[in-house]
Amino acid sequence: FLHQESEIGPGVNYSNNLLTGEYPIVSKLGRRYGGIGITLIERDAGDSDLLKTYAAGLSLAYNLQIARNQYISFGLKGTYYNKQTSLESLTTGSQWIAAEFRFDPNAALGESISDQNISYLGLDAGFTWYLSSKADEQKAFFGASLLNSNRPNDSFFESQSEIPSSFLINAGAVLYESRRIQVLPQIFYQREQNLNIYNAILSTKFFIANNNPYDIIKNGDLEFVARYDFNRDAAFGIIFNQPNLSIGFSYNFPTSNETQFQYQQGGSEVGITLSNTFWKPKR
Repeated sequence: FLHQESEIGPGVNYSNNLLTGEYPIVSKLGRRYGGIGITLIERDAGDSDLLKTYAAGLSLAYNLQIARNQYISFGLKGTYYNKQTSLESLTTGSQWIAAEFRFDPNAALGESISDQNISYLGLDAGFTWYLSSKADEQKAFFGASLLNSNRPNDSFFESQSEIPSSFLINAGAVLYESRRIQVLPQIFYQREQNLNIYNAILSTKFFIANNNPYDIIKNGDLEFVARYDFNRDAAFGIIFNQPNLSIGFSYNFPTSNETQFQYQQGGSEVGITLSNTFWKPKR
């Protein structure tokens, strides 16, 4: 579960709630076949009711072993979106009566919205190659994805407004690891229309060793994450990982002076992950 709060203007807050679930498909001998995932999304642009989004997605993945400890995972995802808008709290320049030099809140807005409720289906596809250790932990990975491959229409107006397809490439590898620390850098590149988006992420884990079954804190780690978007913003976060529970917090802030990114004023995220182990490899 992830909750995000962002300020997109003076006194205007944007919230995003994300709930995901994953179930791996593994044989009794430990062979990986793939997995199934679900995604639920709720987004709210604030008290103005200008835009609300609800979404539900289903993901399917298939794992193919190509060498010892090396796999390629192929994935497909379909997400159904429902967007709602309301103009009741909106004011426009059309409500200014120039001849009388006054503002009339009951005057027409001058906006030609044909629908206040739209729905569409988004389709994504991708693959990831990864190298795992004997303990079933990823040591290196490389992936590519095509987002919104069907270019769905999400316009509230009579004219068409397709969401452009974009592709995403990401890669990462463990740079350093010892009994106490692990350093993992990652890079992301996304091409969206004429915009190139670059992200660099650095994850540093400090391992916690505690085999006492009576202690509250078990074997796990404390993870510090730093992200830098070369176009828009930067973020810092901290995650506390335990065998069946992870709790994290992050804060992002704008770094760009470009007009198209100035709507971002900063925001925070809180995330909780619950997990259960169905199978462990034999060591």
